[in-house]
Amino acid sequence: MTYPLTPLRRAELDALVQRSGDSVTPAAIVEFASDPATALHGLFEWDDEKAGPKYREQQAQAYLRLVVRVIPVDGQDRAVRAYVSLSSDRGTNIYRPILTVLSDQTKRAELVEDALRGLQALRTKYGHLQELAQVWNAAESLGRLAA
Repeated sequence: MTYPLTPLRRAELDALVQRSGDSVTPAAIVEFASDPATALHGLFEWDDEKAGPKYREQQAQAYLRLVVRVIPVDGQDRAVRAYVSLSSDRGTNIYRPILTVLSDQTKRAELVEDALRGLQALRTKYGHLQELAQVWNAAESLGRLAA
């Protein structure tokens, strides 16, 4: 399934996030999109014989992972994930706008720690590849990655 990001879908998602207090859950997206008049409605399989509520929440999660924002990074515009799920939010299935996370010192620090854990997991899986030795050396220089 493809998830075209139209301006109307973006506007609905942004409004839903604002209304929810700067975070959103896949369940909230599905509930909102259950109204056939919404632009987000077309993203979901509504035939309960084909898909139930949990499947629609998985569809919403997949959509959130595909939405990007363009933000300035080191003087250049970069496309980044628009919504992130911090490790502290995963039990509640909350996604937060990347701009909210980056502007909050505590949330930003948590995102960095989550990224470093992800990098450590990659090193555990691919640390034997000599082609990536420079990546691991650079990460070690931060003093935050286990050898």
